[in-house]
Amino acid sequence: MTAGTTGEKRPPNTIAGTDPSLPLVLLVDDQVSVRMLCAASLDAECRLLEAADGQEALQLLFQHQPDLVLLDLTMPVLDGWETLRRIREVTNTPVILLTAHADDHLVVRGLEAGAQDYIVKPFSPLQLAARVRATLRDYAATPAVQGERLSFDAGRLVIDVGRRLAVVRDQEVALSATEFKLLLLLGRHAGQVLSLNQILESVWGPQYRGELAYVKTYAGLIRRKIELDPARPRYLRSRRGQGYLLDV
Repeated sequence: MTAGTTGEKRPPNTIAGTDPSLPLVLLVDDQVSVRMLCAASLDAECRLLEAADGQEALQLLFQHQPDLVLLDLTMPVLDGWETLRRIREVTNTPVILLTAHADDHLVVRGLEAGAQDYIVKPFSPLQLAARVRATLRDYAATPAVQGERLSFDAGRLVIDVGRRLAVVRDQEVALSATEFKLLLLLGRHAGQVLSLNQILESVWGPQYRGELAYVKTYAGLIRRKIELDPARPRYLRSRRGQGYLLDV
């Protein structure tokens, strides 16, 4: 298989894979070599729809309503940031960012903009397949008890399980799927310190064990949404060398 060059296109808008029971993934990247690697990596996992830029991706998004989007950040015509913003205006379809940079501020920017995960190039086929599976699994999961609400601090913090959001001092706070899973995990173990690897295995899956920065990044995102002063959190606290807890 010979890798192509940036800007070169494979046959447009073709769905690779015919099994309708497999999830449909929209892959958006202007590099043919990356698209070919992704196609080979995900051949047994999903049906794949390819776009070479953000503008084409948005057209395919509306037309085919994919189950997940793999989105490169650096592209011509319409870059990944603007494409992600437009995706989030119309759908909650999970998005995994493909980026050549692992800078913390870029990662946080992407997660705050609504992405569920990110993968740094170059990546291995096994890593890509595992993260796609994990994101699809998490997004498909539904709360076990639709009417369940966990209340803390005399009702000042409520985790609404059915609607997958938090209510902070009577104000509804929207959470991403991963933010909600992390907050709910800590809420179900309120007052108990959970180690970073316990959190990683429960929220992201065992393949993420050791990715300690994930927990710190998402804890920061949640604090910005539920704490009066994120720098001095009342609820989501850390214990140096131990982990995180929801303090009640």
